[in-house]
Amino acid sequence: MSSLTEDLLLAAIDPGNGVMRCRGHLQYGLMGAELVELAGAGRIGRAADPIEVVQPVDLATGDGDLDAVLGALARARRSVKVRRWVSRPRRKIVDGYLDRLIAAGAVRRAGGVLRPRWPVTDQGRGAAVRARLDAAVLGAGPIDAAQADLPCLAAAIGLVDQLYRGRDNRAARQRLLEITKTHWVAEPVRRAIAAAEAASSAG
Repeated sequence: MSSLTEDLLLAAIDPGNGVMRCRGHLQYGLMGAELVELAGAGRIGRAADPIEVVQPVDLATGDGDLDAVLGALARARRSVKVRRWVSRPRRKIVDGYLDRLIAAGAVRRAGGVLRPRWPVTDQGRGAAVRARLDAAVLGAGPIDAAQADLPCLAAAIGLVDQLYRGRDNRAARQRLLEITKTHWVAEPVRRAIAAAEAASSAG
């Protein structure tokens, strides 16, 4: 069953060679995607910042990863801002969602430890994810909130810049960037990545 987290990760994998793009930024995007999914399931308030748990945590979402996130949010002793939450990716979050894609038959593991690859085995699912991105990035019409989640998170982690290169796509990239700046999770993700990179450069 498709999920925003898995789709974001799948979009980052090159269907031709299995190389993962934006590996260093994906962890932040996945943290944000989990919040979007919890909001879609009615467990937290959409666009609420600080994050607001609005459903009892003992009502399972049907997704173990999301249930764990919801429990952690509910147990927090003080209110949690979206940017603070996504700025602290949990350990091996990317590997966890890769394992889910492998179990679903969407990708397989290849290559060695130094140059791992994840060839896409479910080409139909991969193409569907890319079509959703194309519709949002290259389309001229308005994008509603649900349609914006995947492309805005993709833009926040730098994936859109890699997928839609060149002068011909400049206007499309700029248009999506402006939409991303108004997205309740994608913009905090973008800012969290920028802050992490600035801190790394300063160190």
